[in-house]
Amino acid sequence: MREKKTWIEKQMHTTDSVVEDNMVLQPEKMTRALFPHQLRAVKMMEDLESRRSVSSSSYFIETKIGIYSDLIGYGKTYTIVALILRDKMDWYATGEGGYINEMISGVFGNGVLVKKTLLEYKRISATLVVCNPSIIRQWKEEIDRTPLRCTVVHKMRWLQELNVHEYDVVLCLPSFYNSLLDRFSSYAWKRFVYDEPTHAKIKSMRSPVSQFTWFISSTPYDLMHKSPPSNHFMYSIFSHFMDLSTLKNIIIKNPDEYVRQSFVMPPIEHKYYECYQPMLFLVRDLITTGIAEMISAGNIEKAIRHLGGDSTSNVYDLVYNDKNEELREALSKIQKYERLGDEERGAKWKSKKATLERQIRDLRVRLSDILRNPCHICLCSLHQPVLITCCQNIFCGHCFLSWMKNKKTCPICRGSVSSDQLTYVQTLSDPDATTTTTTTITTPLAPDMVATTKRRKNKQQVLLEVLESRADGKFIIFSNYDETFQNIRDMMHEEKISFSEIRGSMDTREKQLQDFKTGTKTVLFLNSLTNGAGIGIQEATDVILYHKMNEDLQQQVIGRAYRIGRTQSLVVHHLL
Repeated sequence: MREKKTWIEKQMHTTDSVVEDNMVLQPEKMTRALFPHQLRAVKMMEDLESRRSVSSSSYFIETKIGIYSDLIGYGKTYTIVALILRDKMDWYATGEGGYINEMISGVFGNGVLVKKTLLEYKRISATLVVCNPSIIRQWKEEIDRTPLRCTVVHKMRWLQELNVHEYDVVLCLPSFYNSLLDRFSSYAWKRFVYDEPTHAKIKSMRSPVSQFTWFISSTPYDLMHKSPPSNHFMYSIFSHFMDLSTLKNIIIKNPDEYVRQSFVMPPIEHKYYECYQPMLFLVRDLITTGIAEMISAGNIEKAIRHLGGDSTSNVYDLVYNDKNEELREALSKIQKYERLGDEERGAKWKSKKATLERQIRDLRVRLSDILRNPCHICLCSLHQPVLITCCQNIFCGHCFLSWMKNKKTCPICRGSVSSDQLTYVQTLSDPDATTTTTTTITTPLAPDMVATTKRRKNKQQVLLEVLESRADGKFIIFSNYDETFQNIRDMMHEEKISFSEIRGSMDTREKQLQDFKTGTKTVLFLNSLTNGAGIGIQEATDVILYHKMNEDLQQQVIGRAYRIGRTQSLVVHHLL
C-alpha cells in the first residue's frame, strides 16, 4: 500500500516554485484562511473539473469524477468548501436549458463506433454532500464560515418540504440519500460530494446525476477493495475492472511532506503496553489474523462463532479439536498415498502431519504454562481450574463460585456472568502427547513461585491506569468492535468515569460529541470502522487503540484528534 502512494507522489511536482505557481488566491468571504496545500488542492480540483479529462502521449481518459486524497487531519472538508465557494465550474458549459447527461450504451469495433444515450435533466445549482452523521455538524460549521446557504437533510418531513433551489449546499445523511434522489429524480446536481464512502455506506445506492462528482478519502485504494456489489453506484465505478493506473489519474493529492510543511503540527508520543491475554497467548499463531484481532479486542463471542462454536464453547477446545481433526485427515491422506505409491503427495502430508503435531504439542505446553499462574482471586496456585467464557480467563473453581455468591460480574472484565458460563479446564499431564484423551492437571504451584510470579496486567487494568494517569485528560478509545465497549462499560460505571458513545440519531451524536469537547464527559468510545473517518476532535489529549490495527486504519483514527487546529501534543496508547 505504501509503495502505491509513493508512486503517485513521485509523479507530482514538488519544487517550491512549481507549487507557488499552482495555487489559487485566498478565497474571499472565508473567515479562516486556507493553508498553502489547500490552495494548491483547490487549483488542481478546479483544473480537473474544467478539463474533465486526463491525458498523456499514450492515453486519454474522460472523467466526471475525482478523488481528493490529502493526508488525514489536514482540512479536506474546508478545502472542498472553498471549491464550492469559488464556483469556477461553468454549470452551463454544455449549453443553456436542461443538463444533458451522456451515457455510453455501446462500443463497437474497438471504439471506431461509440453509441451514447442522451438524457435531459432539470438543473439544480446546489452541491449535494453526503457524509456520516458523526461529521455532518463539522461540515455545517465549516460552511457557516462562508456566505454559502446550507441545509441538512436529516428528517423525512424536512426532505418532503425541501426546496433545493434556495440553497448552495445540501448536506444529506446516508440513510436519506436514496429518498432524496427519488424525490428529485428528474434533476441534475451541479456537483456531488461523497465524504469517506467506505464509512458512510449506502445500500442499493442510486446513481447521482451531476456535472462532476468528488470522493473524499485519504485511502483511495480502499475504494477498489471496499465497494460492495450491494452499493451499485460505487461498485459500477470501483470494481475489479478498474486498473490502478486509471485510478491514479483521477486522484488529487499533494505530496505528504509538502502538506506537513504547510501546517506544522505538534508532536505525537506513542506508548505501548504488553497486556495479559491468556487466550490469545494460547492460540495466537494457530488462528487467522481476524480472529486474533477479535480476541485481542475482547470480542470473544464473535471469535468463538468464527471458530464454529456456540455460547458454551471456549477458544482453546475449539482450536484444539480443529487441529486434531486436521491431524486425523493428514493420517488418512498418508495411508491413502502410501497405498497408491505416490511418494510426492505422501511426503507433503507427512510434513503437514509433523506441523500439526508440533502445533498441538505447543498448544498443550502453553496451557500448562498458564495453569502454573496463580488464581486471580486467591493469588494461590490454581485448583480445579475453571475458564469463564466472557473474557476466557482462568480461576480456581472454588474461588470463582464463592465470588459469584456475592457478585454476578467477572472480577477481570466486569461483565455479567452465570454458572453456565463456566468450563472446567482439562488437559494432558504429558504435553508431548497428541491424542485426544484428557486428564485434569492437579500439580500445585510451589509457594515461593506464587509469591514471585508477576503477571502482566490485563487490558481493563491497563486501560484504567491510563485513564487515571491524567486527571485533566480527554481520552478517545478506538476499537473495531462495539463489543469492546460492552466489556469495559461496567468498569467505567464502577469507577465513576464519565463517558460517551457515538451512536444513535444525528442530534444524539452531536450531543455526545459536544459533551466530550466541552469536558462534560472525559472518555469517548469510537468504533474505528464506522466512526473512524472524518470526525474532528482536536480537543482529545489521548488516543487509546484497544487492539492492533493496520497502518492505514491506525492513521485514520489518530487523525480524528491529530488535525489542523490542534495546539498541544497528542499521546497515543497502544494496548497490545
